[in-house]
Amino acid sequence: MVFGLLVVEDYIGGRLVGRVVKDWFSGGDLSTVNYVRLVGALLTSVPRYNSVSFSAVDVDGVSRTFIVKANVGDVSWFWNTYGCDNVFMIAFGSGGGPPARTDYKLSAGFTSDWSPSLVVDEGAGVVVIEGRFIDGVTRSVCEVGLFLRATGAYSTWCFNFLMDRTVWSPCRTIPPGTPYIVRYRFVL
Repeated sequence: MVFGLLVVEDYIGGRLVGRVVKDWFSGGDLSTVNYVRLVGALLTSVPRYNSVSFSAVDVDGVSRTFIVKANVGDVSWFWNTYGCDNVFMIAFGSGGGPPARTDYKLSAGFTSDWSPSLVVDEGAGVVVIEGRFIDGVTRSVCEVGLFLRATGAYSTWCFNFLMDRTVWSPCRTIPPGTPYIVRYRFVL
């Protein structure tokens, strides 16, 4: 396995309030199957001029194919930035219900961070994606999600798909003007 653990932490006003440690065997909600499909496609051996792809359900509930490795003569491959930004996004929501491998979106998202920070610590074997928001009203955060935006196969359109959905219990109450931060820590 490329990533042995996924640690999801959240902070209110700079103070750690929760941590969920996930692996494939700790309740089965490491992520959607999209995570496993993406890593599997990344590690697949591909002969010259061929391609490898995986399918994922996008946030609209539509099954899409994403080409991860390809002969780059085609503009519709997964990592291509011709048609759109290829980015991670962290979303915040107020919906509950336990996470499941079949999740494809948050149940009640209200805001997203399209520019999360990325830290790669090679010495510690850790990759961290951190998203945040500050709002002018009190917010109740019950769920967070990590999404990837990528180009669909045979298309120049980009689609968002869910890599992880974590549900907090109890929900977090975020006072107005208080920074709320979520860190996705991939431990190798």
